Amino acid sequence: MEKPCAARRQGKAWSSEPTGSESTWNRRLPSASPGTGSSCTEGECQVEDALALIDALCDEFESAWKAGRRPRLEDFLARAGCGTEADRVSALFELLLLESTYRRAAGETVTVEDYLSRFPEEPDAVQAALEEAERRPARARADRDFFVPRVLGEYEMLDQIGGGGMGVVYKARHRRLKKLIAVKVLRPGLTCNREAVERFDREIEAIGRLQHVNLVGAMDAREENGLRYLVMEYVEGRNLTEIVHARGRLGVADACEIVRQAALGLEHAHQRKLVHRDIKPSNLMLSVEGVVKVLDLGLARLEDAPAGRCVLTATGQALGTPDYMSPEQARGERNVDTGTDLYSLGATLYYLLAGCPPYGPPGYATYFAKLAAHREAPPPMIESVRGDVPGEVQRILRRLLAKDRAERFADPAELADALRPYCAGAHLPSLLAPAPPDARRHGPSLPETPG
Repeated sequence: MEKPCAARRQGKAWSSEPTGSESTWNRRLPSASPGTGSSCTEGECQVEDALALIDALCDEFESAWKAGRRPRLEDFLARAGCGTEADRVSALFELLLLESTYRRAAGETVTVEDYLSRFPEEPDAVQAALEEAERRPARARADRDFFVPRVLGEYEMLDQIGGGGMGVVYKARHRRLKKLIAVKVLRPGLTCNREAVERFDREIEAIGRLQHVNLVGAMDAREENGLRYLVMEYVEGRNLTEIVHARGRLGVADACEIVRQAALGLEHAHQRKLVHRDIKPSNLMLSVEGVVKVLDLGLARLEDAPAGRCVLTATGQALGTPDYMSPEQARGERNVDTGTDLYSLGATLYYLLAGCPPYGPPGYATYFAKLAAHREAPPPMIESVRGDVPGEVQRILRRLLAKDRAERFADPAELADALRPYCAGAHLPSLLAPAPPDARRHGPSLPETPG
């Protein structure tokens, strides 16, 4: 489903500067060429940073609306005030587009006069945003109208069990085999979005290459009645973000065993020239049998693919999730390799042991602060958070979080071997049991920053 912010994702921004006889709202900044990596000029990099900030603000703003809150647009706009006037206008347009869409979806009457009274200095932005909201169905309105039939091909939809910007995941049953499976359906509105379709197809291609106990398995991929969907194995359990949020930081043996299993799955993927690029706790599922499954290959990149093939944004925007992004991703590099997944796995191990990401609030509260920390700040020491982490596990963490890829482990298999001695006593199924009342006595875990 194409977000209202799709203009940013396609390397375009909004300008209030008139050009000849055209409308005062014109697209500017032509898309960068695929495969250019981080070799942008200083001005282009500033534009990319501004677009990334606007994107992050809009993701947070929309998340608040989806959670049932009514975020104050003016507060979010103030956070974009450090850029140029053009950046502020672009942010205003995107935020107005989101807010007006969600208000309409809630049955409210939205008028130009209302917004002009709030933003009298930017009448063009107000007018353009409301016209665009009328013209282009955005995620909130599309979610309301999004319909998946009860029966899709050979599969009977049972319950919605997940969803995000790309698609919705259903628990389903194969009608003949009576086997439970998971069906991921691409949002219908995204079928006209080339980038979204390419990402979805790439996930299908990536998952189709793999068959390993620690990777979610694919069973089928089809397109019927205008719906594109991927059929995967159904994993009964919870992801690691949910587990840490409920229980607080984990025991050393459990944390090491989780990361060891994830490393084994990634080793299988890397042997097939595939880099995940978005390893994080919410993409690691723990099954009731105590098996860790790596999920969501939507950002995966085939190492032998053409340089421009995997570019999801034309702006050079960093790909991944800020809390777990490698330094090379934070620099906007495209040709990432195994070392990127190892760094993100190290950030995940830190999260499991500390209950928070390596670079989180209050010191690193913003999108750009997190990116800068991954690029430049020394790796945090887990021993400053808790005193029961063995010295060798501390060294494993420091190696995983090294800024220089050459200092990290050679491959996930080497990491799995290094962690093995510290997994004794792990009992992962117990992490799915109801947490005791004092389970979070070490402090609450922090949610991932949208990215």
